[in-house]
Amino acid sequence: MKTRQIKMLIRETALKEMPEILNKIDLSSIEIIPAFQEENAKPFTSLRRVLTYSFSFLFILVSSVLIFNSLSNPVSPYEAALENETEIIGFQAVSATSLLSESFTTPLSLSMTSDTPSILLLGGIETTSVIESEIDIINKYLNMMEVVIGNKETLLYQSKLSEDDAYQTQISFKSMDLLGNLVQFQLYYNTTQDGDLELIDGIMIHNEITYTIHGELSNSGEVIQSQFQASIDENNYVIVQDITDTTGQKFLYKIYENASLINESEISLDLTNTSIKAKINTRFQNENCQMNIEKADNGAANSGFSVNYILNNETSLVGQIDVSVEMNQVSGMYQYRYTITENEDTDEIICNRQDKGNTQANDDDFTTDDDSDDSNDTNTTTSQCPGRSDNCGKNCYNEDYLITSIKNLNVI
Repeated sequence: MKTRQIKMLIRETALKEMPEILNKIDLSSIEIIPAFQEENAKPFTSLRRVLTYSFSFLFILVSSVLIFNSLSNPVSPYEAALENETEIIGFQAVSATSLLSESFTTPLSLSMTSDTPSILLLGGIETTSVIESEIDIINKYLNMMEVVIGNKETLLYQSKLSEDDAYQTQISFKSMDLLGNLVQFQLYYNTTQDGDLELIDGIMIHNEITYTIHGELSNSGEVIQSQFQASIDENNYVIVQDITDTTGQKFLYKIYENASLINESEISLDLTNTSIKAKINTRFQNENCQMNIEKADNGAANSGFSVNYILNNETSLVGQIDVSVEMNQVSGMYQYRYTITENEDTDEIICNRQDKGNTQANDDDFTTDDDSDDSNDTNTTTSQCPGRSDNCGKNCYNEDYLITSIKNLNVI
């Protein structure tokens, strides 16, 4: 009600009930005090303010929770090529054994005599390049890469109770080589606990040759750290360490021959669609070398590797290597042909290729066995934890047994 209307009401009431004092009342001096403050007289404005404060508080609360979760459980910025414990353990053991088998077993892909070199230079580049000088080391890694990278659908790691009564656990690995042949490795091992360390001792069998496997898993920190060693004797072995970090899955390799370190390289794995690719970082003749390796493993005549490399010292040198598999008409075995392009010059080199398998692979070879304790599904929960003889009652792939990092171990 307006002030003027209130004063008129007062005048009418006084005239009706106290006419004798009406002339004594100065209506203009009367101050009318509102019964409510102005903002209280506007309920819609008040409600809007309450809702604004409520939504602001809710926004701050949700944002704080999201930030806390992101700091507590950081999301990996990369898609892991190896997804679970079985794949990570299996990859380290298989890759180390593959490097060892190429280095210390009799080459099967090139008939070797005193008059036949293991590497044949076919000419083209007048001076020997760094890559040509180090082709023996490169060839060791390419033999290994043929086994462990490529189409993920043809790379199968399975953990199960050991078929060998002398061991607790068995990891079976299958892949397909560049000729479409089935490649198989069998890892048998026992585990023992030593404080925060889980010790792994076992054997790897490939092409009827047995290698010794030792490993250590450390669970003292927030992640499990690992290192494996594949040996053919006490002086000749390969060590691989998991050095995974937030930038990707990485492994450090050290090759020892006659108790001397002949090469140290870091290998990173990358998953693109369903294909695992590799990057090698190493040093050749005091130059940093990075090689990006992609495998075409369709089992056809044009199967091979595509390798892009960069050499860095005072300047950078970029080159390309195309690697194909061809039959040696003399021995009837298969070998690698390297076509190296550098500074618009091309050279070709023939190198040994280790025999990987002799039976053509098919789709059934890469299906999970019914008695397997796990599969490539990272959400699989097993009653028998890989690497343990007892039932720990945990989802080993998502809790304590997930390996994502490295521990430097003294194994010499």
